[in-house]
Amino acid sequence: MLSGNWTRFLLYRQPVAFGVDDPLFQNDIGFYVFRLPVWQLLDFWLGGLFFYGLLAVGWTYLVSGDSFSQGKFPGFSRPQLRHLYGLVGAVFLILGLHHWLQRYELLYASRGVTYGAGFTDVRVQLPVETFLSVAAWGIGLWLLVKGATGLGRYHSHRRSRWLPFSLWPFAVYLLLFVGGAIATEGMQRLRVEPNELNLERPFIERSIAFTRNAFALDDIDIYTFDPTGTLTAEDIAANDLTIDNIRLWDTRPILQTNRQLQQIRLYYKFPDADIDRYTLLSEATETQERPEGVEADRAAVPSSKQQVIVAARELDYQAVPEQGKTWINKHLFYTHGYGFTMSPVNSVAEGGLPFYFVKDIGTGAAEGALETASELIRESIPIGEPRIYYGELTDNYVMTNTRVLEFDFPSGDENVYFSYDGTGGIPIGSLGRRLAFALYLKDWKMLFTDNFTPDTRLLLRRNINLRIREIAPFLRFDHDPYLVIADGENLVPGGPEHYLYWIIDAYTTSDRYPYSDPGDSGFNYIRNSVKVVVDAYNGTVKLYVANAADPIIQTWQQIFPDLFESLQAMPAALRRHIRYPRDLFNTQSQRLLTYHMIDPQVFYNREDQWEIPQEIYGSELQAVEPYYVIVKLPTAPDEEFILLHLYTPTARPNLIAWMAGRSDGDNYGRLLLYQFPKQELVLGPIKLRR
Repeated sequence: MLSGNWTRFLLYRQPVAFGVDDPLFQNDIGFYVFRLPVWQLLDFWLGGLFFYGLLAVGWTYLVSGDSFSQGKFPGFSRPQLRHLYGLVGAVFLILGLHHWLQRYELLYASRGVTYGAGFTDVRVQLPVETFLSVAAWGIGLWLLVKGATGLGRYHSHRRSRWLPFSLWPFAVYLLLFVGGAIATEGMQRLRVEPNELNLERPFIERSIAFTRNAFALDDIDIYTFDPTGTLTAEDIAANDLTIDNIRLWDTRPILQTNRQLQQIRLYYKFPDADIDRYTLLSEATETQERPEGVEADRAAVPSSKQQVIVAARELDYQAVPEQGKTWINKHLFYTHGYGFTMSPVNSVAEGGLPFYFVKDIGTGAAEGALETASELIRESIPIGEPRIYYGELTDNYVMTNTRVLEFDFPSGDENVYFSYDGTGGIPIGSLGRRLAFALYLKDWKMLFTDNFTPDTRLLLRRNINLRIREIAPFLRFDHDPYLVIADGENLVPGGPEHYLYWIIDAYTTSDRYPYSDPGDSGFNYIRNSVKVVVDAYNGTVKLYVANAADPIIQTWQQIFPDLFESLQAMPAALRRHIRYPRDLFNTQSQRLLTYHMIDPQVFYNREDQWEIPQEIYGSELQAVEPYYVIVKLPTAPDEEFILLHLYTPTARPNLIAWMAGRSDGDNYGRLLLYQFPKQELVLGPIKLRR
C-alpha cells in the first residue's frame, strides 16, 4: 500500500509553500496538500497494523492450550497480559493521532450550508476531537505504563479470566465520544439552523474566497456588457476577421463526413477532430479565383488568421479483416497512419459537403503528398512526411527497420511501402535484447522470426494517452489531445521533415485545499500547469511548465528537475497553437455557476444561481458546450482565439453572462466574464418548451 502512494511521500519531502494560510489553524495551504495526506496514510496503516495485531494475538492466546476442545479457558498469563496491554495501548495512541488529524478534516466538512468548517464544527466538533485525542493518548499511555511496570492487585494471581483490563478508561472514552456526537447534533439543530445566516456568515465568506482561489475564479476580469441591439456596416467592416470566421461547421458532422469520404481504406480511422487556428497566406488583391467547389457567397481565400478543423488519419489495426490479423501484419506491416484533413470552419463545397484545405493522399508527381486546395495552402501548412507512428489509436507495439517493408499508403489499386527512419523506439538488433523484450512482452515469436536486422527498433507505448501517463502519472491529463501541424524547430534533431505533433494539456490537482468546494469533481484545486508535446513520428515527449506560479508543479520540478522545461523553451511555431483547455474551462464554468456570488447573503439565498443553457442538437436537447471562436472582444484591440461559454439564470432562458478563456500571446490563460444588465432581457439560445 505504501509503495502505491509514492507520490505522496515525494511531495512530503520537498513541499513548496502556497503563501496562503487557512483561517482556522493558521497553517500554510502546503501543509494540507503535501504533508497531511502522509500523516493520514500512516494513521490508517499503523491503525490497521496494531488493530489486526491485537485481534490476531488475542485470538491466539484464547485458543492456546486446547482451551476450546477442553471446554474451559484457564485465563491469560502475566506475560500475555503485558503483551495485550501493550497492543491495546498502541491502538489507543494511534486512535489519539486519528482524532488529532480529524481536527483538520473539519476544513473539508459539508455540514450545513457551506463547505468547510462551519459554526458547529468550530465551536463543538473541534473541541470534541481535541478532547477525544487527549483522552485516547492518556488511556494509551496508562495501558503501556500499566503493562510495563506491573499489573497490580487485580492481576496478582497467576492468571486472569475474561476481563484482563479495567473498564473505566474505555468508559471515559465512550462517554466523550457519545456526548460529543449528541452535543454536535444538538448545536446544529437547536442553535445554528434557526440562526443560520448570522452564525454562518464568516464561514460562508471563507468558503467563497477559498473556492474561488482554488479554481482560479478570483483572477477573472469582470465587465458589464450592455448590448445595444444595433449593427452597422461600419461595425461589420471593423470586425471583418470575426465575420470571416463565423463557424458553419462543428467537429461532429466533419467527423461523420471524414469517415465516409477521407478514410480511403477500412483500416484508416479518424478518432477525433479538433478546432485550432492557423495563420495562412492570402492574396493581396480581391480578384483572385476561388478554389474549385466553393460557393460564391463565401470567402474562399483564408484571412491571415483562419479557424480550422483538423482530424488525424490514423491506422486502426482492429479494423483489419480477421484473415489479415497475423503476427507479421500486426507488428511489422501495419505500423502507422498517414496524414490529416484540414477544413475551414466557414466554407462549404458543392452539395453541402465540407471544403478541405488538406485532404486525400496524392498520387502522380507528388506521390504520397497530401492534396492541398491551393499553392498558398501548401506554402502555409508544412506538411512534410505526415506519418503517424504515435497517436490515439496506436495501441499495439511494432518493430521497424525489418526485412518486411511497412505499409505506407494506398496508391490506386496498389500500395506504397516504407521503412522507418526516425529516432523513436529501442534498438533490439542483438539477441540479448530480443530475449529481454520477448520475456517482457511475452512474445516468443520475436526470438524465432528471420525478419529482424541489426537496425531493427521496437516502438512501445505508442498510444499517446498511455505514454504520457507512464511518464508523469502524478499529473491529470485533458481528455482531448489535439494534432498540430507546425515546424517543431528540431524538437528531435536530424531525421526527415515531419511536422505533426500532439499537444495535451496536463493539470496539477488536489482534494486537500481547505474550504474549497469540489462540487461534482474529485478535486478542489486545479491548475493547467503543464503543456505536453508528443512527436507523432518519433514519440519524443516534452513537458513544458505553463503556470510557473503553481506550488504543486514547483514541487514536482524540485523532485524531477530534468523532466520539465519552461514554456518559453517550446518552439514558437508550436507555442502559437496552445489553447485554453476545455476540461479546465468546463470545471471552472461549473464552479462559477454558484461561486460568482461573493455576497454571503446572496450566496445563502441562492438568489442569483446560474445554469448552463440548453440547445437542440439534431433532435436532442442538450447543454451548450463551450466552443472555440475567433472574435474581437469588447475590451481587446484585435481578434483572438478564445473559448466561449454562455450562462442563463436558473429556470429562465435569457442570457445573463458569458465567459471567455483567452489563448493568444501574452493574454494566454486569462479569463474574462461579461455580465449582462439584470434589468434587460437578452434572449438565450433556446426558448422554454411548453
